[in-house]
Amino acid sequence: MRVLDGLQPEKVFYYFEEISKIPRGSGNTKAISDYCVQFAKDRGLFVVQDEVNNVIIKKNATNGKEESPTVILQGHLDMVTEKTNDLEHDFMKDGLKLMVEGDYVTADRTTLGADNGIAVAYALAILDSKDIPHPALEVLFTVDEEVGMDGAMFIDMSQFEGKYLLNLDCDMEDTLMAGCAGGVRINGEFGIHRTNISGKSYTITVSGLKGGHSGSEIDKERGNANIILGRVLSELFDENDRVCITDFAGGNKDNAITREATANIVFANKNTESMIFMDEADFNIEDAINELNKILKNEYLASDEGVFISITNNGYVEDENVWSHESQACILEFLYATPNGPINMCYGMNGLVETSLNLGITTTEEDCFRTVTTIRSVVASRKEWLKNRIVRLIELCNGEATILSDYPEWEFKRDSYLQKLLTGIYKKEFDRDLKVDVIHAGLECGYLVKKKPELDIVSFGPVMYDIHTTEERLSISSTELTYKFLLKILEEI
Repeated sequence: MRVLDGLQPEKVFYYFEEISKIPRGSGNTKAISDYCVQFAKDRGLFVVQDEVNNVIIKKNATNGKEESPTVILQGHLDMVTEKTNDLEHDFMKDGLKLMVEGDYVTADRTTLGADNGIAVAYALAILDSKDIPHPALEVLFTVDEEVGMDGAMFIDMSQFEGKYLLNLDCDMEDTLMAGCAGGVRINGEFGIHRTNISGKSYTITVSGLKGGHSGSEIDKERGNANIILGRVLSELFDENDRVCITDFAGGNKDNAITREATANIVFANKNTESMIFMDEADFNIEDAINELNKILKNEYLASDEGVFISITNNGYVEDENVWSHESQACILEFLYATPNGPINMCYGMNGLVETSLNLGITTTEEDCFRTVTTIRSVVASRKEWLKNRIVRLIELCNGEATILSDYPEWEFKRDSYLQKLLTGIYKKEFDRDLKVDVIHAGLECGYLVKKKPELDIVSFGPVMYDIHTTEERLSISSTELTYKFLLKILEEI
């Protein structure tokens, strides 16, 4: 018995269930790529599989649509692989266990992979059809989108004749994406010299923050725990340089606003040899933390009211290995001075962020403090300018910067034929307005249009919730509506 039998559209859910049987986490796409190749061969369709496992399938126009422009359908084959701790599941060899709960398809304690399996299912259903009117189709399935857009970076776009591309990697039914930010990741590395001191040991933690995606939720002015903890320690150190750090860490994903960060410190004895203190006056570190709590509660009252700094007294320690004053001063200078959050807004785009950055990860090793900063912008020159600012700041603070994952933006086209066509069809078919927007996150469209500048691209898809988590779910009714929308586009283009 098939789990999704009886759901509409039947062919779409048939293929979604079929590909859900195939392990297809990022970096493990050979099997799903081979499946798509064999699918095309079984139907006598033109197919190419490149060396990284991208797949291109072409299908001729149906009768009466031969003169219509060729359309490219595009989505990615890989998925994010997450599971709950209580589940034994090997994403390298095990398929997904699908479930239907009301209007939603979900998976048993794993990610669902509707991002972007639903695009693959839509395309396979259309390629398999004999009665759906459509122009000549070029279907592109890319790989490893979730870990750096490697497939889109590699694909040779000279193989495509079409100039209209429908990207099906969107999770908002009533929104047409028509542009996205480019991005770059900057790794900072700061050397640490250490010394041994004695004194009171404390753990300071910033928690209670909402966090969120550093693209789609960066406009909400939420607190970043790395930035806040850096500020707290900088202000403590400025007030009394007996505050000595042993380690500092926060966040584990560069594209997430850091929710929690922790530092271990030692408040050194006054008589510690070989150290010079700016202020020998009595200083109560717990009172200082309480005062900073009041300040931050007030500052984040509207956007992140749960922010909280906790301090735990770990007792007296002897000869604790801490950062030297010189190393600590440089690192705290970077943490205190680095910008974070929205930098520029898009003029005339209803509050859309144009340029932003997020200090997503900090870690401490024995002799090194590392940072990961993600920059996003829909304007290439602004991205480059901000990247250079962060690199210079790292270097001014005696660190070394490394540039990684630099991907292009997809610029909004005000004269787009597809935008006009799709908004008109949506209004006519569903008596609702289709919002046109630009997303402050990366999509493969940036690479594709960079390789083939004449492309007119839009992105849309059915409603999904909690993507990339074990709570991921796909709306059945929205999947049907979006498929009807897609078929109407192919009929009218």
